[in-house]
Amino acid sequence: MNIILDLKKGSCIKRSAKKKYETVLNDYFSKTVSKDKKALMEKEIEALKFFLENADFSGIRSAYKELSGVKNIRVALLFDKEDYKIVLNDKIIKSYWKQPLLKINRKEND
Repeated sequence: MNIILDLKKGSCIKRSAKKKYETVLNDYFSKTVSKDKKALMEKEIEALKFFLENADFSGIRSAYKELSGVKNIRVALLFDKEDYKIVLNDKIIKSYWKQPLLKINRKEND
């Protein structure tokens, strides 16, 4: 799954992801949305929730100043199972996890 975030000046990646999550969630409950579209939206909501709950946003913003809201940019979030990647300037950057999730993932992957 690929989700595009538009970061506006003064709006970091976390705030932009929250805004996208809220927008998709509100649209999901619209009576005019088809069942097929709702199924796609459910996956998008789930992916954004996972990202918001598990990404280390201070680490992301420290490593990539562009994601801290210093200027208007567009980034993509790529989701694959229980992982995410951020595409910034056509390059995939490192995923930053909150520590508890990182420890769990390492044990499962060993």
